[in-house]
Amino acid sequence: LSRNPEISAWAILVCFFWPVIETLYSIYRRLFYGKKPFSADINHMHHLFLRLFETKLTNSYSKPMINSLTTFAMMPLFSVPCVSSFFFFKDSKLAIGFLFFMTFLYIVLYQVILRRHHKIN
Repeated sequence: LSRNPEISAWAILVCFFWPVIETLYSIYRRLFYGKKPFSADINHMHHLFLRLFETKLTNSYSKPMINSLTTFAMMPLFSVPCVSSFFFFKDSKLAIGFLFFMTFLYIVLYQVILRRHHKIN
């Protein structure tokens, strides 16, 4: 950033939104439920998508195909922030606003998929 001060640090964070939000939300979720914050679990967003697809598509597709469909379905979730960061790499306010918007969207989507998964089981 010191060589390119016109580039917003916030826009760079937008580019890495997905791994950052996944990690922070996982730590929060584990602490909220009284678990160790760095212990492994199967409650990441991709696990929820995978279990949702498995319950809906097990009769039609093999497990490797369902795993591939999960990746394909989630692709917009991790590629949109990355691509979007190029549109406001010089505007910190827009980048911060986008981060708040994407965080809100992530939490809502996580809760919706979690509820759908619990309804199915």
